[in-house]
Parts: sequence; structure tokens; C-alpha cells
Amino acid sequence: MKVIIDEREKLEYPFPNSIKLRLKTGDYSIEGYEQEITVERKSLEDYIKSLTSERNRFKAEWKRLQDFEFKAVVVEGSLEEIEKLDNFENILGSTASLIIDYKIPVIFASTRQLAFKITERLLELFYRHKTEKKRTKNETRSGSSKGHCFEDYL
Repeated sequence: MKVIIDEREKLEYPFPNSIKLRLKTGDYSIEGYEQEITVERKSLEDYIKSLTSERNRFKAEWKRLQDFEFKAVVVEGSLEEIEKLDNFENILGSTASLIIDYKIPVIFASTRQLAFKITERLLELFYRHKTEKKRTKNETRSGSSKGHCFEDYL
């Protein structure tokens, strides 16, 4: 699996097998699956801005994210930090809107290292599911599959 890091990403995570390219949306994807998966990394400050003062600019990004089979926003910060802010209720409401209206999971990670680990796991799991699904379809077509479960045939 080769991770694609958007060339505009300033604080990139240290993926060992990665390349920098311009992604249409998001900061991280997987080579060969750029139109199917994307993970958007946000610092806490940037996340708050994207829901408040720069909301209109980010609405177009949220709409683009909807086109992906899997998408997520990983925030380098905790809800406890947001809870201390005066506009906590607005930020919480906007977060709920991202999740419900735009169907974009928002994951809060208390540290940058944890955010990296979460991003890594999301990409790895998506890749594993995709490659296993391809392998199973190929085995079924060639007649070598024994039929493990009903989902294998969908």
C-alpha cells in the first residue's frame, strides 16, 4: 500500500511508503483508490475555523467529500478542548451536521501522534477490505473459491 499525501499538506504524517501528489480533496489517500478514500487532517484551530469564520469556504470541501466511498475528518484535538470555548454549542452543532447531513465521520484525537495512528489504521483497513474483495471476486470468477459466506458473492 502506497499512501498519497496531498502536496499542499504542510504538517504531513511520516508514512514510510508514501508519495506527494495533488489530491482533489483531503490530505491522505491510497494509490489506486484516490477517488474512493480520503482523510482530511485538521489541527484543532483549523477545524474550528472551518466550522465558524471560514465555514462558507469549507462547505464546498464538505460537498466534495460526500462523493467518496470512505471519508473522514481527523482532528488533532479533543472535544474537551472545544468544550472550554464560548462557541462550544455552535461547534458541536456543526460537527453533528457534518456527521448527519454530510455523512462525514469526524474523529477527535487528543494528540498528533494518535491522529496519525488513526489515519494510518483507516487507510490500512480500507486497503485491506478493497484488496480482499478484489481477490475474492477474482477467485469466484476463476472457479477456485469455495464460497466462504454470502457476502463473497455480492
